[in-house]
Amino acid sequence: MNAQLKSHQNGQRPFRHDLVGDRIAVDVTPESITTGGIIVPESVKSDGQSGTILGIGEEVKNSHLLLGSEILFGRFSGTPFKLDNRQIKIIREEDVLLVLRSPENG
Repeated sequence: MNAQLKSHQNGQRPFRHDLVGDRIAVDVTPESITTGGIIVPESVKSDGQSGTILGIGEEVKNSHLLLGSEILFGRFSGTPFKLDNRQIKIIREEDVLLVLRSPENG
């Protein structure tokens, strides 16, 4: 699977970096309500964060993890950084707790 994203839904610059191994680049959602309208409860917010997958490493095996999927992952997982005023995290496949919405399911 290629870690590059040809176009991003919100018009921002796509993630154009190759990810190593089983790593996933996630655009972190700052609010408690996801873009799909799912309300993340307070009990989950303290343990996890949600975001949209921007890039996928070649060793990611889970077929449900697709570019554009909205996921829930461990709050203290991964490495955070800023890219074009967006909060991005690079996490491992094992840090994904739940797929909230995949692009094919809308």
